[in-house]
Amino acid sequence: MTDGEGRYAGKVSFADIRDVAFETGVDTLINARDAARKVTAIEGDDNLERALSLMDAAGENHLPVVDNARNLVVIGILHHNRVLREYNEALLSARAEEHGER
Repeated sequence: MTDGEGRYAGKVSFADIRDVAFETGVDTLINARDAARKVTAIEGDDNLERALSLMDAAGENHLPVVDNARNLVVIGILHHNRVLREYNEALLSARAEEHGER
């Protein structure tokens, strides 16, 4: 979720609103700002190891990616499985290079 200036303001997941998601009449009483949680954001120049560490520490499977800590402009969402896949690929590539396989 972003604020009026396009900066990261928080995250809303179905788990956050599941207790009221299907209540009738609640949709006019609750807005995203009320349901949002501020979770750690990954900066665009963070490496995969840092991204994985932040996700693990936050206990989140998805984290927003922002341009930098000052501007907080959301540039994407990073998924835990994608980080693990890319990290594993980088390790395998480094190992292959180390053994002269590439």
